[in-house]
Amino acid sequence: MMIAEGQKIGPFDVDLDSRRVRRDGRESRLSPKAAGVLALLMSANGQVVARQRLLDEVWPDVTVGEEVLTQAIAELRRVFGDHARNPRYLETISKSGYRLLPGEVATPASATASETAPARNEAPPLGDWALPSGPSVVVLPFETIAASPETMAISTGLSRDIAVALARSRWLFVTGRGSVAVLKAEELDPITLARRLGVRYALSGHAMADERRLRASVQLCDAETTRVVWAETFECALDGVFDVIDAIGRQIATSVETRIEAHMRTIARLKPIEELDAWGLYHRAEGPSRYASTMAEVEQTHAILSRAVTLAPDAARISAALASLEFRRQLLFEPPTSTDALLRCVDLAGRAIELDADEPDGLVAMGCAMGAMGDRSDGLHHLLRAVALNPSSYIARSFCAWALLFVGRNADALAHADAGQSISPLDPAGFHMSAIRAHALTLAGEVEEGYRAAEASDLHPRSSHLASIIAVWCAVAAGLPDRVDFHVARLRAARPDFGLEDYFKLFPFEGDARETIARYLKAAGL
Repeated sequence: MMIAEGQKIGPFDVDLDSRRVRRDGRESRLSPKAAGVLALLMSANGQVVARQRLLDEVWPDVTVGEEVLTQAIAELRRVFGDHARNPRYLETISKSGYRLLPGEVATPASATASETAPARNEAPPLGDWALPSGPSVVVLPFETIAASPETMAISTGLSRDIAVALARSRWLFVTGRGSVAVLKAEELDPITLARRLGVRYALSGHAMADERRLRASVQLCDAETTRVVWAETFECALDGVFDVIDAIGRQIATSVETRIEAHMRTIARLKPIEELDAWGLYHRAEGPSRYASTMAEVEQTHAILSRAVTLAPDAARISAALASLEFRRQLLFEPPTSTDALLRCVDLAGRAIELDADEPDGLVAMGCAMGAMGDRSDGLHHLLRAVALNPSSYIARSFCAWALLFVGRNADALAHADAGQSISPLDPAGFHMSAIRAHALTLAGEVEEGYRAAEASDLHPRSSHLASIIAVWCAVAAGLPDRVDFHVARLRAARPDFGLEDYFKLFPFEGDARETIARYLKAAGL
């Protein structure tokens, strides 16, 4: 590639010091390793740079495989909107290395904005459009149907509150409302507007109200494929403007976050793993990091997330995901309260919190590990803070509910479990909420309802031996000997040696609750 003065690659301005690549007001930030690879390629003035040289100079004093270089090249191609099969900027030289090519697009310093920018109402061509480095969305102002002052106020409030709620996720970049308003005035369609703002997803919607009910219809578009990836209609009673905005806005924000993650996971699964950048790897591993139920799943997911952390060491949520996986390993496969496992979890969670003190997933992992190590007060503090930062987080709600159970706050634990189930009624980790309900209800004397919750938890397809032992003592409390035998058999098939002491190491109840549970477990022969 011919490099113009001021570090330009075709129409892109490159600042290697800050690792930023800009074009037409859109900006992407490279990972440190991708920036190092780009610097070497730029310094070669169009000559081939061998793979080994790139590995030696960008990853000095560390043994890595060629996949880390492949990931860095994939990140550069994504940022420059380039393609391996039809390269415009970055060419792979088979069995040799890489080089920057003479570009088809040149932007002379004297070119005017009208000569280089896309037409006002025309989306930038895909080949010229660089996706941002992480998941991103623009929330458009909601349109109104049969507008009344009240409906217009609700529409304005909805888009604002949805954007605020999504921004709380921390992992999801949300475009500022000022920029949205400027481009919205040009009457651009959602896809064009998203590309002009340099984000992947556009959320648009309509609101309509009568005297009694509000209906909001929303759709989420992928600006790369131009497809609608999700659409839904929400309704609620029109009791008060602010209550309505809060109720529907929370539902929509939770659904949008879930759908974006699901779509990103689908994209990641369809691509060869060597072509995935750090966020692609994260999304490939995100489900198994929370729901892995076998050691093979844990090990495979650990390898993927470790690569993602190497590629994006400053991404707090990726480090948090690895911390959560370490805690799951400890729960299911390490000896109960294994010090080594918990210390690994604390270290990784601490790294995530250091990168972003308001990252809920990092706070969840830290809270869980500290609670397991005996520091319940500080552990609960971290978990409550995670819920406050992201009330729509199913995982934060579930672990916070567990921590509340352990300190005897059963009613509060049940409230968080109920909130979690309303947030994600079909969540793959639904057995967590059922197990929490089983504890809270049975300890409160509602033994029949408590056992039904315990049974649902144990029969969940992703449950583990922990759900089985909970169902054992709840069945004893409910006076169901046949069901006691059934759940004991499931426990023994999964973990033959798991018993009462192991249970209390993972579920550190105290006082009356501990005595009650211990009595039921002993009655079952555990």
